[in-house]
Amino acid sequence: MIYPTIRIDNFFKRFDKVKEWANSLEYLPSEGNYPGCRTRPIHEIDPLFFQNTTRKIVAILFPNDYVDMSWCATIQFQKTDPKIYPGPGFIHQDQHKLEFATILYLDGDVEAGTSFYRPKGISVDRDSHVTIKNKCYKNPELMKTDEFKQAIHKHNNQFEELSYCNAIPNSMVLFDTGVDHGAKDSGTKERLTMVSFFGFAKRDKQEDKSLKYPLIELARCST
Repeated sequence: MIYPTIRIDNFFKRFDKVKEWANSLEYLPSEGNYPGCRTRPIHEIDPLFFQNTTRKIVAILFPNDYVDMSWCATIQFQKTDPKIYPGPGFIHQDQHKLEFATILYLDGDVEAGTSFYRPKGISVDRDSHVTIKNKCYKNPELMKTDEFKQAIHKHNNQFEELSYCNAIPNSMVLFDTGVDHGAKDSGTKERLTMVSFFGFAKRDKQEDKSLKYPLIELARCST
């Protein structure tokens, strides 16, 4: 992992307008890889909002470099109804081809935030639950079955919690996609978030295109 976990408060200057706009968009049902429903990728709906928002996120990690950088990213808004998707989610990492991700909280219970975990043991079975998860997230009625309950308990029991981020409106958490994470509580209100995933971020114009990464530089310090 090369990116730290960072919490940012008051991310949007016009938060109420963003929340209102997010609620006006069309949401499409999950194909099974996540609970709830999401919008189309935001760069297809409002390219300027996408560009401004991703630039602001990149600036968190690279404040001296972002003006001369390019990146590959996606943003979507996501709604999750706890009446349909109750209880905790599967603890997971994001796709291996990604670098870092963010979750911004727009609405829902403050307690329905995000927890970060580490494996309890030497090895972790990350694959045997995937078929059940995808089947049940695509058809949430199946989440009531013993098969689902046993699968999520067995999978999540491989991890121990390291830290937790409350779902305070207009706060964002940024993290390395190699970090295990998940929602341990669905709350009682519909959860509205903005999720983003970054495939890469690189310098464009400078002769030296290398970037400094926070956790790598930390590891190089002698103390």
